[in-house]
Amino acid sequence: MTTGKNPSVVLMDEVASDYIPERGDVILIDSVEPKTKGEVVRVHALVVSVTDFNSWSALGMVVPITDKIRRRPFEVAMLNTNTSGVAHADSVTSIDYRSRHASFVEKAPDDVLEDVLEKIAVIFDL
Repeated sequence: MTTGKNPSVVLMDEVASDYIPERGDVILIDSVEPKTKGEVVRVHALVVSVTDFNSWSALGMVVPITDKIRRRPFEVAMLNTNTSGVAHADSVTSIDYRSRHASFVEKAPDDVLEDVLEKIAVIFDL
Protein backbone atom coordinates (compact mmCIF):
# COMPACT_ATOMS: atom_id res chain seq x y z
CA MET A 1 0.00 0.00 0.00
CA THR A 2 1.24 3.48 -0.78
CA THR A 3 0.44 6.81 0.77
CA GLY A 4 -1.91 9.16 -1.04
CA LYS A 5 0.59 12.01 -1.29
CA ASN A 6 3.50 10.09 -2.74
CA PRO A 7 2.84 6.76 -4.45
CA SER A 8 6.50 5.76 -4.09
CA VAL A 9 6.33 5.82 -0.28
CA VAL A 10 5.37 2.38 1.01
CA LEU A 11 3.94 2.03 4.49
CA MET A 12 6.02 -0.35 6.66
CA ASP A 13 2.90 -2.01 8.13
CA GLU A 14 1.84 -3.14 4.69
CA VAL A 15 5.28 -4.42 3.68
CA ALA A 16 5.80 -6.41 6.88
CA SER A 17 2.36 -8.04 7.02
CA ASP A 18 3.00 -10.62 4.26
CA TYR A 19 6.63 -11.37 5.05
CA ILE A 20 7.38 -14.69 6.77
CA PRO A 21 11.02 -14.87 7.92
CA GLU A 22 13.07 -17.91 6.95
CA ARG A 23 15.96 -19.47 8.86
CA GLY A 24 19.09 -17.58 7.89
CA ASP A 25 17.36 -14.30 7.08
CA VAL A 26 18.95 -11.15 8.43
CA ILE A 27 16.04 -8.90 9.31
CA LEU A 28 15.36 -5.46 10.68
CA ILE A 29 12.85 -5.26 13.54
CA ASP A 30 11.39 -2.53 15.71
CA SER A 31 12.90 -2.36 19.18
CA VAL A 32 12.27 -0.05 22.09
CA GLU A 33 15.69 0.90 23.41
CA PRO A 34 16.07 2.07 27.01
CA LYS A 35 18.88 4.40 25.96
CA THR A 36 16.52 6.26 23.63
CA LYS A 37 13.89 6.80 26.33
CA GLY A 38 11.24 4.63 24.74
CA GLU A 39 11.92 5.62 21.14
CA VAL A 40 11.44 2.83 18.64
CA VAL A 41 14.57 2.04 16.65
CA ARG A 42 15.26 -0.54 13.93
CA VAL A 43 17.77 -3.25 14.86
CA HIS A 44 19.22 -6.24 13.03
CA ALA A 45 18.54 -9.86 13.97
CA LEU A 46 19.31 -13.28 12.52
CA VAL A 47 16.42 -15.73 12.21
CA VAL A 48 17.31 -19.16 13.64
CA SER A 49 13.88 -20.85 13.67
CA VAL A 50 12.55 -22.81 10.70
CA THR A 51 10.06 -21.28 8.31
CA ASP A 52 7.28 -23.74 9.19
CA PHE A 53 7.41 -22.65 12.85
CA ASN A 54 7.50 -18.98 11.88
CA SER A 55 4.52 -19.35 9.55
CA TRP A 56 2.45 -21.49 11.93
CA SER A 57 3.04 -19.41 15.06
CA ALA A 58 3.56 -15.89 13.67
CA LEU A 59 6.62 -15.89 15.92
CA GLY A 60 10.27 -16.24 15.11
CA MET A 61 13.32 -17.19 17.12
CA VAL A 62 16.12 -14.71 16.51
CA VAL A 63 19.50 -13.67 17.81
CA PRO A 64 20.45 -9.99 17.88
CA ILE A 65 23.16 -8.59 15.65
CA THR A 66 25.04 -5.68 17.18
CA ASP A 67 28.24 -3.71 16.71
CA LYS A 68 29.17 -4.45 20.34
CA ILE A 69 32.05 -6.88 19.88
CA ARG A 70 33.15 -8.24 23.23
CA ARG A 71 35.10 -11.25 21.92
CA ARG A 72 32.94 -13.70 23.84
CA PRO A 73 32.71 -17.36 22.76
CA PHE A 74 29.09 -17.12 21.60
CA GLU A 75 29.58 -14.22 19.22
CA VAL A 76 29.64 -14.95 15.50
CA ALA A 77 31.09 -12.36 13.13
CA MET A 78 28.79 -11.41 10.27
CA LEU A 79 31.46 -12.13 7.64
CA ASN A 80 30.74 -11.77 3.92
CA THR A 81 27.53 -9.82 4.53
CA ASN A 82 26.39 -6.23 4.16
CA THR A 83 25.41 -6.32 7.85
CA SER A 84 28.25 -5.37 10.15
CA GLY A 85 28.82 -6.64 13.67
CA VAL A 86 28.31 -9.94 15.45
CA ALA A 87 25.37 -12.26 16.01
CA HIS A 88 24.94 -13.08 19.71
CA ALA A 89 24.08 -16.80 19.77
CA ASP A 90 23.66 -16.68 23.56
CA SER A 91 20.76 -14.22 23.28
CA VAL A 92 18.07 -16.27 21.52
CA THR A 93 14.68 -14.64 21.84
CA SER A 94 11.20 -15.13 20.44
CA ILE A 95 9.59 -12.23 18.61
CA ASP A 96 6.24 -11.50 17.01
CA TYR A 97 7.69 -10.55 13.64
CA ARG A 98 4.49 -8.87 12.46
CA SER A 99 4.13 -6.50 15.41
CA ARG A 100 7.89 -5.81 15.24
CA HIS A 101 7.52 -4.95 11.52
CA ALA A 102 10.18 -7.40 10.38
CA SER A 103 11.70 -6.66 7.01
CA PHE A 104 14.19 -8.71 5.03
CA VAL A 105 17.72 -7.37 4.69
CA GLU A 106 19.75 -10.26 3.28
CA LYS A 107 20.50 -13.97 3.63
CA ALA A 108 23.31 -14.85 6.03
CA PRO A 109 26.02 -17.05 4.52
CA ASP A 110 25.62 -20.75 5.34
CA ASP A 111 28.82 -20.83 7.41
CA VAL A 112 27.63 -17.94 9.61
CA LEU A 113 24.23 -19.56 10.18
CA GLU A 114 25.82 -22.96 10.89
CA ASP A 115 28.20 -21.39 13.43
CA VAL A 116 25.31 -19.68 15.23
CA LEU A 117 23.22 -22.87 15.28
CA GLU A 118 26.18 -24.91 16.61
CA LYS A 119 26.68 -22.43 19.45
CA ILE A 120 22.96 -22.55 20.30
CA ALA A 121 23.15 -26.37 20.35
CA VAL A 122 26.01 -26.17 22.87
CA ILE A 123 23.96 -23.89 25.13
CA PHE A 124 20.99 -26.27 25.14
CA ASP A 125 23.08 -29.45 25.06
CA LEU A 126 21.39 -30.63 21.86
